[in-house]
Amino acid sequence: MFPDYLFYYFCKMEQKLTELLEGISQLFIKYGIKSVTMDDIARHLGISKKTLYQYFADKRELVEKIVLFHINKNNVEFMQMDHKQLNAIDILLAVTRNVMELLEEFTPSVCYDLQKYYPELHKIFSDHKNKHIFENVKMNIIKGMAEGLYRKDIDPDIISTIYVSRIEMIFNYETFPSDKFSLMQVFDEAFRYHIHGIASKKGIEYYESKIKG
Repeated sequence: MFPDYLFYYFCKMEQKLTELLEGISQLFIKYGIKSVTMDDIARHLGISKKTLYQYFADKRELVEKIVLFHINKNNVEFMQMDHKQLNAIDILLAVTRNVMELLEEFTPSVCYDLQKYYPELHKIFSDHKNKHIFENVKMNIIKGMAEGLYRKDIDPDIISTIYVSRIEMIFNYETFPSDKFSLMQVFDEAFRYHIHGIASKKGIEYYESKIKG
């Protein structure tokens, strides 16, 4: 058992690390990973490089902690949703709003940089993302079918697999080059396509009422 002063110290360290990871994430999302240096990060956060290196041994460890941080954050945010009070479409709309806010400042080079310069971390993130998306979409489909908002004649496993593949396609810049399409535009179209493909008449009416309101 830790003494109280050590417990307080570790809590403060964890809080500070979270603040750093949030700030660094904003830089990566806006400018990509490769182009942002440790000097840029220290300057952006208003701390010295010495302080920065107290938390991260090097940039590779920093990127690894960013990846793990976002994996955990995604899990926590989804678990914090009130699944009992929200119906399946409300949950999808809430998740979509979060994603759209992220994509508003998202630079396409983030995924490219992660895949090219940190392939092992990209695999960890990609594997988690695909598993996380598949499980949550499947759970959402089953919930929506039970609520009568989604069609009864769809296979949750097949639709969830298609959804994961579609997300992968959205971030494929050969399919959707950034000079022709914005990620927000593509994601929004894909989301509406998904809803209209699985929703029942009742679900479509509810969805239309929500986006109009």
